[in-house]
Amino acid sequence: MAEDDSPSPAQGPMTDPTKPEAKPQQPPVRPNTVGEPWVLPTFDAPPVNTGSSEVGASSLEISNEAAWLSLGEGVAGSAGSPSGQTTGSVSGQATGSASGQAAGSAAGLPRSAEARRMTWESHSLETPEERYDSQEYPRPRWRWPVILFGLTVVSTIWVGICGWSPLSVLEQCLAEGSFMPLRQAVLANWLSGLLYSLFLLGILMAHELGHYLVARWYRVPATPPLFLPFPINSIGTLGAVIAMQGHEADRRQIFDIGIAGPLAGLVLAFPVALLGTWQLDLAAPRGGGLGFEIPLAMRWMIVWFHPEYGGQVVWLSQLNPAFTAAWVALLVTGLNMMPVSQLDGGHVTYGLFVRWAHGISYLVLIAAIAYMVYQQILIMALMVALLLLMGPTHPPTSDDSVPLGWPRIGLGLASLLIPVLCFPPNVFRFNF
Repeated sequence: MAEDDSPSPAQGPMTDPTKPEAKPQQPPVRPNTVGEPWVLPTFDAPPVNTGSSEVGASSLEISNEAAWLSLGEGVAGSAGSPSGQTTGSVSGQATGSASGQAAGSAAGLPRSAEARRMTWESHSLETPEERYDSQEYPRPRWRWPVILFGLTVVSTIWVGICGWSPLSVLEQCLAEGSFMPLRQAVLANWLSGLLYSLFLLGILMAHELGHYLVARWYRVPATPPLFLPFPINSIGTLGAVIAMQGHEADRRQIFDIGIAGPLAGLVLAFPVALLGTWQLDLAAPRGGGLGFEIPLAMRWMIVWFHPEYGGQVVWLSQLNPAFTAAWVALLVTGLNMMPVSQLDGGHVTYGLFVRWAHGISYLVLIAAIAYMVYQQILIMALMVALLLLMGPTHPPTSDDSVPLGWPRIGLGLASLLIPVLCFPPNVFRFNF
């Protein structure tokens, strides 16, 4: 009987061992563009057993929870590339992390499909905090804030070494034709310069971090504190600012951001002011040619420690680092709490009165200009010009209908007294 060479149904068709086994055709990998969803194309491949699921011809299911978690790490590792694409190789392996590759292999994924395994939008595995830090709002850049802070440290130390009169030291150097006056000032006052810089920048940093941290808490984009050095005036700085996208905050959020800075700064400023007034030497000769007008809050402190004091001015020769730092900090805080424009007081006033705050802003500006003209105080003219350039009124928030609640209303009304307590009437007095 002749032997039948035809294959039996159980054995399947005969294959030629000399020919390579044909591989299923797969569509070419098309990289995704920025913002386009990660779409997993179909491919013709035999089912692969993964324990409790299969990878078939047109579907991809992974029921292994651990594999999914590891796979998410691989995607998250590569999702932050500037082009918004996976950083996979030509063969389709995602290089987001080693755990992502291990998960793809453990789940039985074809290597060419591993880089296209997502069927939802990119970054979907990120938490809201990660999206805030990476995509929706870029991470804050610290290069210039750090540089400006370092320059302000040098500037304030320099002013403290010069006895808060840097131009007089430079004039002496030019008159004598040597740096000997500067050298003598450094040797005599280096500790005063360090303490003044430490006290002042500590208070200003607390003030600005109050704004910055609350803004970050509410997911309002804001820059880190930007300090402004100014080494030729008597205080060594023009203060510090942060820039933020305030239109993304609602009424309650802009109120909290505005009031957080002054409150945080005053927590440090008042203890430093108490230390400075306790160390104040009012018996020293009234020299230096420049006097510091005393705000109401510090005047009460001086009377408490020095009952014999009856004036309104403390002169350069009578200053100490803590007193000067507190005086500058209260000046900056009182100025910022003016209920005008986008100053801290403008944020608070708008949170309290919404559109009624516009009328308050105009009245305060008119009164300030009239007072400057009557008292012939031109030192604040630049500040008024900047406020007019910015716009005297506060822009609307993202939602003006959000209620503040009685605790915030009470705190906001009390904070309107800060300019009265902290801002001196004439700032400086000259006596040459």
